[in-house]
Amino acid sequence: MSRIENLNLDPPVRILIVDDTPANLLAYRETLRRPEWTIVTVETGGDALQEALKGDLAVILLDVRMPGMDGLETARLLRSRERLKFTPIIFMSAYDRMPNDVAHGYLAGGIDYLFSPVDGDLLRFKVGACVELYLHNASLRRDNERLRAANELLQRNLLALHQSRQIG
Repeated sequence: MSRIENLNLDPPVRILIVDDTPANLLAYRETLRRPEWTIVTVETGGDALQEALKGDLAVILLDVRMPGMDGLETARLLRSRERLKFTPIIFMSAYDRMPNDVAHGYLAGGIDYLFSPVDGDLLRFKVGACVELYLHNASLRRDNERLRAANELLQRNLLALHQSRQIG
């Protein structure tokens, strides 16, 4: 069954885009627009932290250079939360292009580092891959929960059977 046919079973797909330039937010939002994705945009690292607390995110696109809390500090704070430890973070930067800059992005918890201007097709492919992993992991969590519940039921039934044999 394809993801489109299975939408009612999948968790909502939320994508967070963090950039202090409104024009970039609009461009990324339009590039990634799909009916099954909810795109949330914020302009600061602090707003990103608040938005991340509202629910699961499939992927975070994070500008490296922002006033106040930059993208690297924001990523480290996001990674410090258990629920966000494995949420993919893709850094985006128009300025920080040196290997050392990119290394700092990976060390802060990024899984990728893109340079602006970002190729729209490349961005869609990368975000799409993160969304597919998110949906696959959600499916595995659901399956795991079903197995746990079935195991508990089996244990209770075995205990009841054992107790009925002891009485009878």
